[in-house]
Amino acid sequence: LRNPEYDVCLDNLQNDDKDSYALGEYVCHKFMASSQFFSFSKNFELRREENCAQVNTMFPGAAEAVMMSPCLGLGGTQEWAHTQEGKIIHKTTKLCLDAGNGDSMSNLVVTRCRNVPSQIWFFDHYIDS
Repeated sequence: LRNPEYDVCLDNLQNDDKDSYALGEYVCHKFMASSQFFSFSKNFELRREENCAQVNTMFPGAAEAVMMSPCLGLGGTQEWAHTQEGKIIHKTTKLCLDAGNGDSMSNLVVTRCRNVPSQIWFFDHYIDS
């Protein structure tokens, strides 16, 4: 999942997928690196293998951390929308995935949705449904 403005991609930043961790961003590799292999499931999960992105607050502030935790398959804090315009919206909080300043090795957050390049994300490959 790439932000074209900063050429950063979602990345596990070498965290162990057996533990919960903060979702990060890193300069997009020119090859398919496992640390940047994320998918969007039919259940509206932003996932990496068995872990799903989630926002753990019901009363969000201006910026909230995005965590990777085991997928529960229950929606809620792990449910996202991906718009044709490239927004990744957390369904519970209605906040958008934001690359911030595009700083490699940074943790990602969700913020109020705005028409800004830091909130545009595209996958390298899409499958028609």
